[in-house]
Amino acid sequence: MILARNLGKFKSEEELVKTLVRLMYQHFDPIDTEYEILFAIGMDSVENILYVDVVSMGSDMDVFFSAAKVFKRALAEGARFVILAHTHPGQNKPRLSRMDRESFKKTLRIGEQTLVWPYNMIAFSFPDGAFDCFYKNRENNTAIKKAKKVRKRIIKKMEDDNLARIMRKLRKIKGDKKPLK
Repeated sequence: MILARNLGKFKSEEELVKTLVRLMYQHFDPIDTEYEILFAIGMDSVENILYVDVVSMGSDMDVFFSAAKVFKRALAEGARFVILAHTHPGQNKPRLSRMDRESFKKTLRIGEQTLVWPYNMIAFSFPDGAFDCFYKNRENNTAIKKAKKVRKRIIKKMEDDNLARIMRKLRKIKGDKKPLK
């Protein structure tokens, strides 16, 4: 269920959590906030927020989700990055659990195959908005590093392909019969 679309530029995890808390007030009954809710926030390559999607609702202690569902939506919406965020009901100072961290690492591995990069995992409390996240600063963010590497590799391949195409045309114009390797 998509809660919002085109929310503008991603500024910080803190601003995102405030937005999620506001969306929860708008779209959920108070009874629903007693359970963990997992959100997927899709962003394009320049970090504009494309959508906020409710992926799964769990129990008061955990939430299970299918990474396939997260990436299917991301690919359909044209997202390059995905932030996973979930509530920790009844906690004033939420902390990512070991299970949260392991599931995010698995999601990172799947993201490498789809070229939609999991950007961060956030646990936040409702309604006060206290939060904890997997990447504390953006310099350590694996998603950004990997996306930049892949982007460079794709650009290099495109340049090589363009150069090979130009060389073939030049050989054709000159009348060279040698095949270009």
